[in-house]
Amino acid sequence: MKAESFQPIRMLLVEDDPTGRLYVKEYLENIGHTVIEATNGREALDRLREQHFDLIFMDIMMPVMDGIETTQRIRCGDAGEEVRKIPIVALTAYDLRQAPEALHSLDMFEYLIKPVAEELLDQVTAKIAELRIRQELRIA
Repeated sequence: MKAESFQPIRMLLVEDDPTGRLYVKEYLENIGHTVIEATNGREALDRLREQHFDLIFMDIMMPVMDGIETTQRIRCGDAGEEVRKIPIVALTAYDLRQAPEALHSLDMFEYLIKPVAEELLDQVTAKIAELRIRQELRIA
């Protein structure tokens, strides 16, 4: 990623595994992004009601409320109308060819297989920054 084209974004990282959460958070913060954490879907909905985010990284398998239900609730407006269309990137250990049907039916921006490679995190955040700059996404 070229320094002159870098645009920092604010993201919500929803991940119950402390090691995975730390890896993604530290990498993204070290390159200049802001990362707020949630350890389950219920916490994610609370954070979305309280704060603005440009992007959500959503683990699919979590206790309390999994990523599928959380995404469905976001898309239905449970976290507020202004966040219904927020880009959500699924973080999953599933081989997507064998993923549950519910995962395929979600309106996800992208699907990343864990453990996530740094270059894939770069690609996703660059796409969001570019879309935000071009104002193709309504990010309030």
